[in-house]
Amino acid sequence: MQEKHLMESKIEIIDEREVWWARTMQYTLSIDDVEYRVRIAEDSKSCDQLIWLDGQWQHLDEERSKAESVIYEMWSNGEIS
Repeated sequence: MQEKHLMESKIEIIDEREVWWARTMQYTLSIDDVEYRVRIAEDSKSCDQLIWLDGQWQHLDEERSKAESVIYEMWSNGEIS
C-alpha cells in the first residue's frame, strides 16, 4: 500500500477500510398530484424507508396506501436510494 517516512521511522499502512457509514436521502415526490416527503435512511447495518404522515416520520408501509406501495416499488427498483 502506501509507505511513509516520518522522523526516520518507516511507516506502512497495511490495511484501510471503511467500517461504518450512514446516509439519509430525502425526496419530495408527487403521486397523482399529491406531494409526499420520503426519507431513505441507510447505514452499515440497516435501511429504513420513512414517509412524513400525520406530522411525523413513519415507516413506509406498502400495504397502507397506493402511494406508499408506489414509493416502495421505486425504492426496490433503485429509482430512489
